Amino acid sequence: MPRMKPLYILLLSAAMTLIAASHASAQQSIRFDSTEHDFGTIAEEGGKVSCDFRFTNISSEPIVIMKVVSSCGCTASEFSRQPVMPDGEGRIRVTFDPADYSPWAFSRSVSVFPSAGDAIRLTICGRIIPRKRPVEETHPILLSDNVRIDANSHSFGYAEHGKSACGSFEAVNTSDRPVHLRVVREGNGSGPLRLDFPDVLQPGQKAQLNFCYVLPEDCGIYGTLDDNLDVYVDGKMSEYRLHINATAIDNRDFFADTEEPRIELSENFIKFGSVKHGKQLLTATIAIRNTGVSPLAVRKIESERGRASFELDSPAEIQPGKESLLKVTLRTKPSDAGAVMDRLRIITNDPRSPMRMVRVSAIVIE
Repeated sequence: MPRMKPLYILLLSAAMTLIAASHASAQQSIRFDSTEHDFGTIAEEGGKVSCDFRFTNISSEPIVIMKVVSSCGCTASEFSRQPVMPDGEGRIRVTFDPADYSPWAFSRSVSVFPSAGDAIRLTICGRIIPRKRPVEETHPILLSDNVRIDANSHSFGYAEHGKSACGSFEAVNTSDRPVHLRVVREGNGSGPLRLDFPDVLQPGQKAQLNFCYVLPEDCGIYGTLDDNLDVYVDGKMSEYRLHINATAIDNRDFFADTEEPRIELSENFIKFGSVKHGKQLLTATIAIRNTGVSPLAVRKIESERGRASFELDSPAEIQPGKESLLKVTLRTKPSDAGAVMDRLRIITNDPRSPMRMVRVSAIVIE
């Protein structure tokens, strides 16, 4: 036969339940009939839509709506700051503007802050039928009088060895005659960029201008990939260039989770502070540590502006539990005045943080 709980435990449990219920009630001063509204399918061309959220003051004191905070600029609210008496009712009107909203399925919220009790979140949702956009909006960049493009810059972030990082721009011929395209790289480019552009655009034709960074395994290419492309339309160079960039790193799938190297920097910022005009070399040292279980390979170190130089005191492969010291030198010029800054990019085989940044700064004074 199961043992009965002592009476004082049962009484204590009941008391705690009552206290919890009372506390929960005290935290809520108003109650909404509903905290969600689905607009269903709306047309972007139809303009703004609104709904009312009605509430009741369930407290024993007058309540004032202090503020309503929207989660984005596409959502606005209207409400009265007049006190709502106990058992009285009020409303919050929420208006959504679908103009130029993306994605076309939406869910937004507003937070209501009464003068007593916790804030309450209201949610609106729905789906938008987009309006038909003119070519000036969908392809805003004018390469020539007859050819427009949807964008002229693309950043991949990381481009991994053994994988292809691919993207595209879309061009459209708005004229009634064929136009010829030619793309020329500035200088030698980064090397691994592959291009697939059409030679001719027919009247009204849209075409993809495709590009890929292709980095074979063990290709030895690391760090910044930066390519500028000049576009010629019917032999005339456009004033707008195409810009593509990425950071080349190792294949991040190479290590199992339990075998990864880990980079840790002793400093992320090197601040030399104020230095007198004429002092040209400023030096500091930071430690690059490997807190992982496999050797950490320092693949490349880059200076963003060319003002900082660097030197590792040991080979570029750091064993687990060990560190290498990186000597950083910031060069100032006789013409410098005020802030002098640079950033170092440290590329390693740490799959979770393949690029780490070190900011270097000084203030040159008279």
